[in-house]
Amino acid sequence: MIATQLKTNYLRNPVGIDPDSITFSWIPQQGIRQTAFQIIIRDKNGILSDSGKVLSQQCIYTPNVRFTHRQRVNWSITLWDEKEIVGVAQTAFFETGIAKNQWIARWINPEPDGRPIMEDPEASEPASYLRKRFTVENASDARLYITAHGVYDAWINGKHVDGYFLAPGTSEYQKRLQVQTYDISGLLTPGENEITVMLGNGWWRGRWGWSLNRYNFGTDISLLCQIMQGNNVIAATDSTWEASRNGPLGSNDLMRGEHYDARKKISHWQSVKEEPWGFDTLIGTDIPVKAHERFSATMFRDVRGNLVLDFGQNFAGYVELDVQAQGGEKVILTHGEVLDAEGCFQTLNFQNRQVPLCDQRIEYICKSGRNVYHQTTCYFGFRYVKVETELPVTGKEFTGVAVYSDMEQTAFFSCGNKHVNQLFSNTLWSMKSNFVDIPTDCPHREKAGFSGDCQAFSGTAMYLMDCYPVLARWLREQAASQIESGNIKQLVPKGSEVGGKDGSAGWCDSFEIIPYRMMKLFPTTALVRELYPKIKSWMQFCIDRGKSYRPENAGIPQIYRDYIVDTGNHWGEWCEPGRSSADYEKEWKETGHAELATAFMAYGCKLVSEIADRLGFAEDAAYFRTAYEKTKAAYRYVFLPDGKVQSNRQCHYVRPIAHNLLTEEEKWQTAADLAELIKAGGGVIGTGFLTTYELCNVLTDYGQSSIAYDLLLNTQQPSWLFEVQQGATTIWESWFGIRPNGERWGSHNHYSFGSISGWLMSRAVGIVVEDGTITIRPYPDARLGYVQGIYLSTYGKIVSGWKYENGRIRFNVEVPCNCTANLVLPNGEVHKICTGNHTFCVANTMQRDSTA
Repeated sequence: MIATQLKTNYLRNPVGIDPDSITFSWIPQQGIRQTAFQIIIRDKNGILSDSGKVLSQQCIYTPNVRFTHRQRVNWSITLWDEKEIVGVAQTAFFETGIAKNQWIARWINPEPDGRPIMEDPEASEPASYLRKRFTVENASDARLYITAHGVYDAWINGKHVDGYFLAPGTSEYQKRLQVQTYDISGLLTPGENEITVMLGNGWWRGRWGWSLNRYNFGTDISLLCQIMQGNNVIAATDSTWEASRNGPLGSNDLMRGEHYDARKKISHWQSVKEEPWGFDTLIGTDIPVKAHERFSATMFRDVRGNLVLDFGQNFAGYVELDVQAQGGEKVILTHGEVLDAEGCFQTLNFQNRQVPLCDQRIEYICKSGRNVYHQTTCYFGFRYVKVETELPVTGKEFTGVAVYSDMEQTAFFSCGNKHVNQLFSNTLWSMKSNFVDIPTDCPHREKAGFSGDCQAFSGTAMYLMDCYPVLARWLREQAASQIESGNIKQLVPKGSEVGGKDGSAGWCDSFEIIPYRMMKLFPTTALVRELYPKIKSWMQFCIDRGKSYRPENAGIPQIYRDYIVDTGNHWGEWCEPGRSSADYEKEWKETGHAELATAFMAYGCKLVSEIADRLGFAEDAAYFRTAYEKTKAAYRYVFLPDGKVQSNRQCHYVRPIAHNLLTEEEKWQTAADLAELIKAGGGVIGTGFLTTYELCNVLTDYGQSSIAYDLLLNTQQPSWLFEVQQGATTIWESWFGIRPNGERWGSHNHYSFGSISGWLMSRAVGIVVEDGTITIRPYPDARLGYVQGIYLSTYGKIVSGWKYENGRIRFNVEVPCNCTANLVLPNGEVHKICTGNHTFCVANTMQRDSTA
């Protein structure tokens, strides 16, 4: 038996991480059951720790070692199987980053007098270049530690220091700024060397978010870096560095794009200014953004004469061009995600119509000879690119490159309906497009870390890709945004104080819901333990908010009134068919979104009580459990006085079932009532961001799986397959991304409604992993013919599939090494199955809906 998927803090061989809270994980293979493991930890000085033979089936280990900064650590693991046969040791490593007190470098600002050029409010500042020559005796064991206000690219002796795109990434910069660590030993030569760094505006001071404001975090642009060999500093930023604002990369903006003149050499070097920014906010790095899939393009002219590239897939990334030129020719690339109703190139759909500055435009001026280029200070969301150039091009000169955080796909799905297969692919690509450093709402118009979107999608995300590090870091950003009252930002990172719709119910509830889901799925409590004090403070803020009330609710008995949340500024259900943003604003003014906010407070208290239980905080668990019961009673008193929903909105049926605000008997009846409401509404979806991810779950779990499949397979707008049949390759923000008049509207690359792919994995395929237990409970439907799903879980590869054939349904399942699973078949049979492949057959006359 051997250990595979060796990870440190759920990362493969990470470099530059902080030394605290180090955890190892692995997946055993080539056997039935792991009976023991041994982990040996070494650094350059020898063995730091030897666990000895530990009799355990667990596949996670927190070493009792105090690691230090700037330490390279190797760890090896050996496993014993059920026959006590020892396997071959497997090895991995990690390296910690630099400590705050190890910096001798100084922050340096390359701009004249430390001020940006601001004469033209529409212009973006040009990039700055910085350089320093230094000498080394040998090229061994050299590390570059680097971060910036803005985004950077670095070169050693003209060779790019590769590994991160858009480093140092985005964060709550005033409290957390990542530092990257690079092994540059292979780039150095004995004698004189030179480091060159380019700084762009990035999130720090470039346009960003819905309003496309600039200078969200600061007006400067600055660099901090240090090169070390062992304990010796051989180069560090200080006043002796030189800078230039006269290089090939001119104006650059996260949303607008880049202007690049390949003819220009860097010139007009000048002095830099040291800045007193300090090191208090610096942290280690975790998961990089990298280039991944590459796409070729077909080229056509639309009816307006535009020369257009079609990469066949909507994605986030950039276009790499490779052209021959005489010198001076321009190549202008404008990026859009959909064609208009006439099949012509357009970018209007994703613009903020009041601030239409999301240009997604590259202007490149060629040098003589071969030109190979791609942008480095921004990324775009696109499928189509308008090309303007005097060069003769065929389309082969352009390659689309997808960029996203360095995650691997972990869920694979196929069935007998090609449109459903495409829907699953669309979800995956919307996730890739919007997990670029942090979970974002869209890769073009905003690139913003909206909490509601992430909360709704996080359960699905944890099926699709190994996103633990991305979610964990984003939650830490949300924690960093917390203020003394316990309130937190609903959009992080964000360069402003808490206010507005911060604290929005169902949105900021990501702060307890996502850690809870991660705790249930992954075999570690490290993250929830780290965040728990702030989660507790946030939930107390929600409870305290319930003590305030609207005058019109003064007549509610105080025992209930104190637990009805009708104050605060909430987004509401959002993107619900038939309702506009004005409707939500009106509802907030009239009711404070009290039904939604109260339901989420009850749900949040329930989850936090479970988290507290898991962590051993019995008093807190009892407190939040009581708050849940009181909030549940208040919700029922005001919104369900007879235990029955009275509404024509689907969300009002889904929410009390999903948030456990009903008795079991009431859940079954409410699901039946919801099914009737769906039928009466023409069989189409009527939910928005905050209940779509639970809609098919509650239908399936409470006797209405056929209605869930009806919704899945419906092709009438609004529906998932309407989008697919319209040629979508990602998930739309709105159910009406194509309006009845043919207008393309809103983002066509939002992941929220792609949560249906979580249902495909958890209900259609039937794989659920929770608290270390694998349950396989598929809900088949003949309309799909067959389903096959693979989930590369943190415990190993789980397979579930079914197929209708010869009057029976055949089920095939695979359980990973070191695991057992509970298989629940549609006829009510329950089987405890062990490692390996298994096949079962049942008559297809059995209906899951008839069983409890």
